[in-house]
Amino acid sequence: MIREVFEYPAGGKDISLQFMELCQGSDSALDYAIKFRTLAAQSGWNDAALWAVFREGLSPALQTELACREDATSLTQYVATAIRLDNLLRQHRSRARPPVSSRPRPDYPRPREEVPEPMQLGRSRLTEREHQRRAQMGLCYYCGGSGHLIHRCPERPSSAQVGENSLFFSLTVPVSLCFPDRCVPVSALIDSEAAVNLINRALVEELRIPTIPCMPTLRIMAIDSQPIGGGYLTHQTELLEFQVGLFHREWLPFYVTSSPANPVILGFPWLRQHDPQISWHTGELVHWSATCLSKCLHEPVSWPCLASVVEDSAPLASGHVPCVYGDFLEVFSKERAARLPSHRAWDCAIDLLPNTSPPRGRDYLLSLPEARAMEEYIEEALAVGHIRPSTSPAAAGFFFVGKKDGGLHPCIDYRGLNAITVCYP
Repeated sequence: MIREVFEYPAGGKDISLQFMELCQGSDSALDYAIKFRTLAAQSGWNDAALWAVFREGLSPALQTELACREDATSLTQYVATAIRLDNLLRQHRSRARPPVSSRPRPDYPRPREEVPEPMQLGRSRLTEREHQRRAQMGLCYYCGGSGHLIHRCPERPSSAQVGENSLFFSLTVPVSLCFPDRCVPVSALIDSEAAVNLINRALVEELRIPTIPCMPTLRIMAIDSQPIGGGYLTHQTELLEFQVGLFHREWLPFYVTSSPANPVILGFPWLRQHDPQISWHTGELVHWSATCLSKCLHEPVSWPCLASVVEDSAPLASGHVPCVYGDFLEVFSKERAARLPSHRAWDCAIDLLPNTSPPRGRDYLLSLPEARAMEEYIEEALAVGHIRPSTSPAAAGFFFVGKKDGGLHPCIDYRGLNAITVCYP
């Protein structure tokens, strides 16, 4: 009777169940062997069964090492070999790992640190009781007012005012909205989570793009179920000529919303229709689908723009200059115009604004005509000394404008650099 009442296995579980749950995990083979031997002494199992249980509980790396060694003839030798190999592996890993102080820290973008907001300076955060009171009454956690929540509080500074470093990634591409008299460049966000293609209301009003009512209206929400803009899409544009890059053009409507961060958002319908190949490593659109090659890719459209253009540096013949300018032939010499002036004491310095650096460029795929125009530009500019080889990551945008003779004008967009340059009165 005493044995029937009190003879239970240690730990409250049957030995077989404890064996099935036993594994090395992150422990050393020595610690694992001690636990194994403790259970084995109570099990009464033979060596063959214990050998199989011990082997199955070892870490995969140690099982691989032991599989290459068949010299163990008994369970005792097998356990000793496992302990010895595990110690060697752990010593090897500790020696191969370099000291922390000797490794340069990678330059990852750090998440934005919480900066005390103006309403929080000089006082502590909300107490638990006050937090519950505002939650029950539907009050704003920031200012305590009614009629809005904290993410729409008019007194709370935006994230851009509180801190500038945020850890996120978004894919944007330069696009153009084309009209009969002009082509307007904008930045478009590619968002696979967007169910429709969107355009900012302010941009629609600025460009006077015709719109039509949505029948019916569509409800629009963010991923956190919060409404975007007014919460509903009530209007959409008429068909707009929309251009991505130099050759890809199409006509499509956009739903009008309030999204000042991104003038244009290309959603999942656009991605499904064109199926572009995107390099997530470089954040660039690198290839169009076969459907686009037959339907959407066209010859480039010429639009007037301001650009830096490299022309042939051959001297201008005097016969091409009108007679009235005969006394100023030197002014029309392309050979002299190609030479940079010498530095003088009164040259103006080109200084950048504080805490800024020159923008970095991106790599884009070029067609064969564009590649030839690019090579000609580089060769001519190097020959006349306008540019020189450099390993700097700074770069300006480079695009092409069609010429009347069918050639391409290489153009450089210096707006990014001009935006951070100190302007002189």
